[in-house]
Formats: sequence, structure tokens, C-alpha cells
Amino acid sequence: MEIENSRDDDISALLSSSQRAYLASGEDSGIDEKSARERTVRSRIRKRLRRSIFDLGLLHATAESRDIRKAFDNGEIFNSTTSAIALIFDGLARAAGSSSDMSSSGEESTAEHVDRKSIRMFEEYVEGGVEALYLQRGIELEDINVSIDIDLGREIDEIYAEELSQLDVDELTMLLQTGRITQEEYLSELTSR
Repeated sequence: MEIENSRDDDISALLSSSQRAYLASGEDSGIDEKSARERTVRSRIRKRLRRSIFDLGLLHATAESRDIRKAFDNGEIFNSTTSAIALIFDGLARAAGSSSDMSSSGEESTAEHVDRKSIRMFEEYVEGGVEALYLQRGIELEDINVSIDIDLGREIDEIYAEELSQLDVDELTMLLQTGRITQEEYLSELTSR
């Protein structure tokens, strides 16, 4: 897995530098799967993640505007924002009891019902976050409505099973983003068209 390089890589934030290296190295971490060492590392990561969510709330409530602006003024942070939001949504959905297997079959099922419930819960958290932002800035919100509409497509593995030449650019991009194909394979396929 590639991690975003930053001039702050040596700073212990959500992850310590050794935890960051462990997650980025995957199977090459030198830590045996399901070993006591792995359980310890993962337990510490979970504790840090949980504590960091609380810390973000504290920062929102107490950080000065200039501190927030300076933390976000470097464009490299925007590359990881989508993944950070995805992590929060994934955590909320799993905590609400969503199935980890989000089916794309379109059939009514308990898992899909729970997923819609999780999406609504996420919408409410986003609404609450936007409202808290404006209230902190001294502005009353008269109304806010966040709506997330999702139409599920095919499973990524189903797309991956097809010949690359048969896929459209969006499908190729999904395969690249999920690590199913390399940057070289992606570029080679695009340039051959």
C-alpha cells in the first residue's frame, strides 16, 4: 500500500511511525499474521483511532482559526481527505451493525436495509457537523439537509475478471484505486485505445 509522503512523516499523530510503517508494508511487515505481536500492534492502532476521533472533537471545539487554516493550507492533505471520510463512514456503518458485505444484487435484504440506515445516520452526522461549524462561527442555520443517494454497481472482483480492453475508463480507474491493477497496466491500457 502506498502512503502519502509528507514532510511530517516522523511525527506521531494518529499512528506512530512504526505503526504507519507496519500498515504500509502489508505482508512485508515482518510481523507474523495472527501472532501475539500482531494482535498487540492492531490493538494499539484501534485505541489510537478511537482516541483520535475524540481528539478531533476537542480540536474543533478549541483550536483557533489560524491553527486549522495552517493545518489544511498544504494541498497534500486533500489527497487523504476522501479516505479519512471513508474510514469514518465505514466505522459508523459497522458500529450500527451494517453487513461488511454490501450486496449489489438489488434484492431487498436485511443487510441492505441496515446499510440504508447507516447512510441516513451518516447524513445526520454530516448535518450535525456542518451545523456545529456554523454555530461555532456565530451563524445560525435555518435549515440543512444532506442527502446521499447510492446506486450500487457490480462487485470490483467481477470487473477485475474481465479483459482490461473491455472495460471503460471509470472501471479501469476503480481497479487502479483498489490495487487490482498497477499504474503501468492502467496507463498501458489507456494509451492502447
